[in-house]
Amino acid sequence: MAFSFSDHDRVLTIYNYDEDGVYLGKTEALIHANTGLPAYSTTTEIPDSFTLAGNQVFVYSESEDRWVPTYDYRETTYWLDYQTSVTITALGDNIPDGALFEQPDKPLDVLKKDKQAKETFWRDQELKVVLDRIDQYEKDQNYEPHYRTSPLSETEYLGLLGYRKLLCDYPDSDGFPFGERPVLSYPEPVAEPPKPTMMQRVLNKVKPR
Repeated sequence: MAFSFSDHDRVLTIYNYDEDGVYLGKTEALIHANTGLPAYSTTTEIPDSFTLAGNQVFVYSESEDRWVPTYDYRETTYWLDYQTSVTITALGDNIPDGALFEQPDKPLDVLKKDKQAKETFWRDQELKVVLDRIDQYEKDQNYEPHYRTSPLSETEYLGLLGYRKLLCDYPDSDGFPFGERPVLSYPEPVAEPPKPTMMQRVLNKVKPR
């Protein structure tokens, strides 16, 4: 809500920010008649629909009279190679993909090759286990239930299919080999309809006259 002067004293909710516009908190303040707001404050609310990602803060834009989610990596140092470091000093500056938060002990291209080999080996081992479990489940479907050896449920089987896809795509994902590894997750199981009660079964057998 944009602020406007009034001929009467009022108690308003004000949103405080620092000299860089970073949100500090909100307070109830007595605003006397025909006076303005305290310095570094506004009556413009932060929308409830706004959510912050990691390392984001709300920053007030006076020119637009609105709050803007903004990355705040100030004082963060990262390395683009084993000799060059960068320290972020401005709001809104982000960290590039592939940056390291500790100084590497060897050139970045060598470090990247070593990491690629490590992550590719992990992916191959993990994928082999997943493919074996999928294969066992699929072959088991050709046998009667009492002859099957796979302990997987259908939900777990579908989860492994999704995990297989993530593992196959991992080497081509953003930030590889320094990004997050794929994680196995399962879809929500489909709820089965409730079984009819004894009374319902009896009534279903009774034919109307």
